[in-house]
Amino acid sequence: MTTQKQDSDSDSDSGSSYESFYGFSNYEEEEEEKDELLSTDTDTETTTRKLRGPLKLVEDDSDNEKVNEEKQKQRNKMGYIPRPTNRKSPWVLFCSEHRSNITNENPQLPGYEIQQKLAELYYNLPESEKERYRQEYQVYKEEVNNKRQIRPRNQKVPGNGYIQYTKFITPQINKLHAEYSMNERNRIIASGWKRLGKEGQQKYVDKAKILLDNFIKENPEYYAIHCKRSLAKRRATLNARQNKKKKSYH
Repeated sequence: MTTQKQDSDSDSDSGSSYESFYGFSNYEEEEEEKDELLSTDTDTETTTRKLRGPLKLVEDDSDNEKVNEEKQKQRNKMGYIPRPTNRKSPWVLFCSEHRSNITNENPQLPGYEIQQKLAELYYNLPESEKERYRQEYQVYKEEVNNKRQIRPRNQKVPGNGYIQYTKFITPQINKLHAEYSMNERNRIIASGWKRLGKEGQQKYVDKAKILLDNFIKENPEYYAIHCKRSLAKRRATLNARQNKKKKSYH
């Protein structure tokens, strides 16, 4: 009998230490704690929280985080102003102004032929008329950027001689062959560049150098960033090629 009593006492002692270690108490202690909490002037919500175990409290906090995240998403969604993606470029403004007239005059034409007619009209417009659409687009673009508080983009680094030749010859190709696809135009540009030879190409190379020098003077900080990015890209490309060769050897 004495051994059983000792065992039961030891079990009760170990149980109390086990429960106190994990944050639980005996039944009598819990009842006393309830009475003390209910007798205080604290809020009901605080009282019920103290009566819960630690795991339940963690679950409540995680639930609150989810609710707060949902509320924040709703606030962001309400405050977000969508920005149209170039829906009013000079070309789009021209099409919206003339498409209905061409469609009414040629009701039998399919959509792609109407698009071709619009392209021919646009490329044959005098420069003063095109400038009107460009200015209208700039006004619209500034209004949208002010609403979204978007800063203007950094200036682009001028391209090399081939890019300058492309900018020069592309309007002529578009005017003579508005029906050509982008790939066909690129092939014409590439063959024309080869036919120029070294002497003919030098004019565009010199122009590119002048533009680059002016750009460096006007945008020294941005050009330094551009050089770092270009160097990082070249190194990444070189490393990728070397790794590919190593894999092929194995």
